[in-house]
Amino acid sequence: MPQRVWARPKKKSSRKKTSVRTGVLLAFALSASVSLASCANTQEPDPLQLQGSRLTINNRTKDDWKDIQVVINRQYRIAAPAVVAGQRFDVSLDAFLDVYGNHFYYQRQQIRDVHLTGKTPGGTPVDMHMDFHRGGLQGLADVGVFKKKETQ
Repeated sequence: MPQRVWARPKKKSSRKKTSVRTGVLLAFALSASVSLASCANTQEPDPLQLQGSRLTINNRTKDDWKDIQVVINRQYRIAAPAVVAGQRFDVSLDAFLDVYGNHFYYQRQQIRDVHLTGKTPGGTPVDMHMDFHRGGLQGLADVGVFKKKETQ
C-alpha cells in the first residue's frame, strides 16, 4: 500500500508583491518626473516645419509679418497677407502653384528648398530658408576639399 505524503500548502510570499508594487510605483514616479521636466523645457518650434502634406509657418517674434511669400524649389509659390506675432500659419503643399498654374504634388516631387520672404510693419525684411541636408555625391560638395569657399 502506497504511503500518502501530506504536503503543506506553500505560503505565498508578500515580499514579491511588495517588490512588484514598489517597482511599478518607482517606474510611474520616474516617468511622471521625466514628463514634467520635458514640459518645463519647452523648445521653440522651427519657423518652417514640414509635416506630411502641410507646411507650418511659426511666427515666434514680437512683430507681425506682412506680405508673406513662400517659395518651394524656386518654382512653386503661395502668398499670405500676414502672419500675426506669436501665431502660426498652416498651408497644404497642394496649394502651391507655379507660373503656369500647376500644383506642387508632394507625393511625386521632392522638396529641396523652402524660402520665406516678407516684411515687418517697420519695413524690416523677413528672409528665412529651411535647411535640407544633402546626401550621396551631392553631400560631398559641402565637406572636405570640396567645401565652397566663403566670401568675406
